[in-house]
Amino acid sequence: MTKELLQKFISSSCSEEEQEYVYGWMSDPKNKEEVSAIMKISWDKMPNKMPEGMPDKQYFIQSVLEKNNDYNLLLERGNLHTKVRRNKKTESGQRWLLLKVAASLIFVLGIGFSVYQYSNQPTVVEEIVFIEKSNPNGRKSTIILPDGSKAILNSDSKIRYEKGFRENYREVILEGEAFFEVEKDQSRPFIVRTGDISTTVLGTSFNVRAYAKSDNIEVAVVTGKVEVKKASYYKDEAEDVVFLTPNEMASYQREERKIATTSFNMEEVIGWKDGILIFKNAGQKDIASRLKAWYGLDVEFEGGNNIMNKRYTGKFDNNSLEYVLKAISYTSEISFEITDNKVILKRK
Repeated sequence: MTKELLQKFISSSCSEEEQEYVYGWMSDPKNKEEVSAIMKISWDKMPNKMPEGMPDKQYFIQSVLEKNNDYNLLLERGNLHTKVRRNKKTESGQRWLLLKVAASLIFVLGIGFSVYQYSNQPTVVEEIVFIEKSNPNGRKSTIILPDGSKAILNSDSKIRYEKGFRENYREVILEGEAFFEVEKDQSRPFIVRTGDISTTVLGTSFNVRAYAKSDNIEVAVVTGKVEVKKASYYKDEAEDVVFLTPNEMASYQREERKIATTSFNMEEVIGWKDGILIFKNAGQKDIASRLKAWYGLDVEFEGGNNIMNKRYTGKFDNNSLEYVLKAISYTSEISFEITDNKVILKRK
C-alpha cells in the first residue's frame, strides 16, 4: 500500500478501481494491524460509497474488525448495525497488538502512533518514538542510525526512522537524497522507502535520490546487492522488482510507473557526498537550481531567462561559490554578483 494511494483514499479522491483495491487490501487478514490503525484514526473519513457487490460501509467495517478479532475497537466506536459478538475464551486469553503502523501511513498522516496492548491487566501503552533529520539547501550531514549504519544526507533532504529499529527489520523513510553505508545483519533487512519504491539490502552501500520535484527515483549501488521494488496497487499491474549489483542503477519513472536499469558514472552520481559538483551540458535553469542546493543561496538572472547562450560542462572539487561562478562566467559570457543571500547573474 503506497502512501499516495492511502492519502487519496482517506481524502475520497480515489478512482473506482483504486478504491476497490484499497477495500480488498483492507479485507486481507494479513494487513489487520495496519487496517486497525487506519480505522482508529480515519474511520469517519473513509468513503461512504462502496464498490459494487460490497455491503455498505458500516457492515464492511464490522466484518473486517470481527475477522481481525478487533472487538475493542468495535465497542469503542459503538455505532454499528448489529451487536458485537464476543469470544470470551479468546478475549480472556489473548493480547491484541494494535497500531503496528506502516511507515508510509505515519508519513501520510503526519502524526506519531502508540502501540496498545489489551489484556485483563490495566492497559499498557508503549510509545513509539520517531527521529527526523533534515537539511536545508546548502547543508549536508552524516547521520549514524540505531544499528550503526551511516546515512550521508544531501541538501534539501529529510530522513525519518524509529529511535530503535525493530527486531526483524530496519526501516527508514527518505525524501530527497542520501548515501547509505549499511551494517551487515542477515536477520534484519534494511529498507529505504521513497514513495512507490522500496529499496531492501542486508549490508551494502548505495545512493538513493528521490526528490519530490523530480520525475524519477534513482537507486545506484556501490557495493553489495540491492533489491528495488515498486509497489503495485492495481489489480492487473504486475509486480516490478529488480536486483542491482555494483555499478548498476535503477531509475523509476513516477508517471509511467516503470523501472529501468543501467550502468552509471560513479563520480557524477555519488560525488556530491565528497564535495564534487559536476555540471554536464547544463543549461541556465539547471545551473541555478544546482547552485541553490549546493550553496544555499537564491540565484536570479538579470535581463531575462535566456542570458546564457551556451551550455556549461565542468567539475569542481570542494570549491567556493565565488570560484565556481568565476569559472562559469569565464566560458559562458556572463558576470555575477554575490549578496548576503543571493547570486545575481547577468550578461556581460
